Amino acid sequence: PPHESTSPRINPAIELPATNLLAFLKSSQYLNRNDVTLLTGILEYGVLSVAVQPNHTVLQVLMQPIESDDPAASLFEDFVNFLRNNVAAEYTKILSATVGLAKKDAQGLNTVESSRTLDSKPLSTTSPSSSLNPAEMSAVITVDTRKDHAWTKLNGKSTMTFNFPEPYVTPPRVIIGLSQVDMKHGTNLRVKVYADCVDRQTFTAHANTWSDTTLYSAGMHALILKPGNLEILSGDFDTRDDHPENKPQRETSRRINFQRPFTAPPKVVVFLKSFDTGSGSSTRVSTYASKIDAEGFTIHILTWHDTTLYTAIAGWVAYPKDEEYIYSGTVNTAEVRSYSNPQLKTQNRAQFEGAKFLKNPTIFMAFNSIDISTKSNLRIEAYADNVSADGMTWHIDSWEDTIVWSCGASYIAFH
Repeated sequence: PPHESTSPRINPAIELPATNLLAFLKSSQYLNRNDVTLLTGILEYGVLSVAVQPNHTVLQVLMQPIESDDPAASLFEDFVNFLRNNVAAEYTKILSATVGLAKKDAQGLNTVESSRTLDSKPLSTTSPSSSLNPAEMSAVITVDTRKDHAWTKLNGKSTMTFNFPEPYVTPPRVIIGLSQVDMKHGTNLRVKVYADCVDRQTFTAHANTWSDTTLYSAGMHALILKPGNLEILSGDFDTRDDHPENKPQRETSRRINFQRPFTAPPKVVVFLKSFDTGSGSSTRVSTYASKIDAEGFTIHILTWHDTTLYTAIAGWVAYPKDEEYIYSGTVNTAEVRSYSNPQLKTQNRAQFEGAKFLKNPTIFMAFNSIDISTKSNLRIEAYADNVSADGMTWHIDSWEDTIVWSCGASYIAFH
């Protein structure tokens, strides 16, 4: 319960829209990362009412059935200024929050689902965006249609449902990247991987083809981001957002503006999720990012030589450069051997230079470039093993008679 005091109240309760509170939590120097994670877990359900107690030492956060656009912007600004001016460093145990996790019932009312009390703790002296608590990152789930059905049992649309490692307060983000594919040559090569039906406990992964393409198997990495991972932004870009598939282009570029700007240019990771290629001596598709600044970047999807690229989808992830527990990079067969010397198996060691992992990280990996001959089936897979705190061994492999001129992948290491 709130601490009782007879001293005068200063703005005893200011109701804030969830979107504004989210922005405040991102910039506040007075809430540590665990507090941010817990509070943002309930932002999906409506508006929070924030009450600062008279002795300035307790912040109580409760759900209130009020309209999200009800509070005036000036009240929010006054509240932020009040905290900045009055909550000094000497209040080392400023925060003891009781949070009601609430959801709206069929009548639109708010009912308390559960509650949790945080122990008083010293406030972080740095901004929440300065380093990522490793406990907040979640997991990577590897999806492989070969575990659902044998490659000989063709299935143009494969669907698999997975449980998260733990249930979440609100549905997490599920970021999908293509990491393995086996398609029959002789037609357009078409594949798409994506996730939907994401709830607090499960999600559904899809690996699809269409028209006359034969998809023997496909694999993907699913990066699960907890609701509290506010400093990590993500999205997709589809070439059809720029031009129709019946008017293919050699290269498509689009400026991506971040929903929330960073304080400095972030790290941006891009990867493939889908492509539809036609005639040509090889299947060629690539994606990369350029002109990265604090407010956005330019994403590129392209092909070259005699390949026709009808459609493609690229995914992207952006995070602050100073995150200590995330490291990302790209790998390519060109690091090991030349384009003119194709091999079925290529591997090399990638070092996590400057990373401060406390244990072996988890790896998300997906293709960012493919150049494979159309004389035989397109068979390719990217993965990592021998992962340690300072690096990993990456593999880009094919099999049978596939000719891999070159192939690249993007990766994210985290814990």
